[in-house]
Amino acid sequence: MMKRTARNILQGMYDSKPPNSKPPNSKPLDKPKRMDIHEYYLRMALLAKERSTCNRRSVGTVLTNNKNRVVSIGYNGVPSGRIHCINSPCLGANGESGKDLDMCEAIHAEISAIAACADIDDIHNAYSTVSPCIHCVKALLATSCQNIYFIEEYPHSYSIEMWLNNNRNWNHYSLGEEY
Repeated sequence: MMKRTARNILQGMYDSKPPNSKPPNSKPLDKPKRMDIHEYYLRMALLAKERSTCNRRSVGTVLTNNKNRVVSIGYNGVPSGRIHCINSPCLGANGESGKDLDMCEAIHAEISAIAACADIDDIHNAYSTVSPCIHCVKALLATSCQNIYFIEEYPHSYSIEMWLNNNRNWNHYSLGEEY
């Protein structure tokens, strides 16, 4: 019996039939449907929001360039080194959505992603679990971002107006019932 070594295993791989050879009478496999690129990045944003330390709302953001490559990811939470709001709620933790933002200590997901981006001129798309607030829209307008994709509407209607008045695209995206 031959000893199983990495060399013997690899040699056996090269001695076998090439990977593209098909068995006789084989049927072509049905290819699974490829996920839409916007859904893909929005699902990444959903995963990023799981890192949020904000007691009020969890948000995740993914920034991509014009070639649909990720340039940065962010989630909301207090600045590094501070006690997390989920452990000791800040003064804004129980505020109404869209209000008392000055009482909240969390850095928003969009701002976190922009701050971690190597070059803000590479940003073309922002994918976020929630549409950006007015402050985040202003920050995104200072970048080369042209498109915002989001799942849930945030109660800052002026954000939409400001973004669209700058000839940029605002896209509410549904992931279906499983979200």
